[in-house]
Amino acid sequence: MAAKSIEERVRSLELRLETLIELLAKDGMKGASSARNWRRWIGAFTDDPDAQQAFRRAMKLRQANRQHVRQHTTKPSSSKS
Repeated sequence: MAAKSIEERVRSLELRLETLIELLAKDGMKGASSARNWRRWIGAFTDDPDAQQAFRRAMKLRQANRQHVRQHTTKPSSSKS
C-alpha cells in the first residue's frame, strides 16, 4: 500500500468534515441529536487504514501504561490482627 502524502490525508479529512457538516445542516437539530448517538458511528471507520493504525497505536500505548502502572504500584501489605 502506497503511503498517502500529508496533503492527500488532509484533503480526505476535509471532505469527510464537509460531508458531516452538510448532514448536520440538512437534518437541523435532528441531525445534531443523532450525531451524539454513539450507535450511529459503529463501523464508520472499519475500512479506513488510517483509523486502524491509530487504534493499534492507542492499544499499544494503553498496554504500555498498564505495564508501567503495575511495575510502579506497590500492593498494600495485608495485616491480620
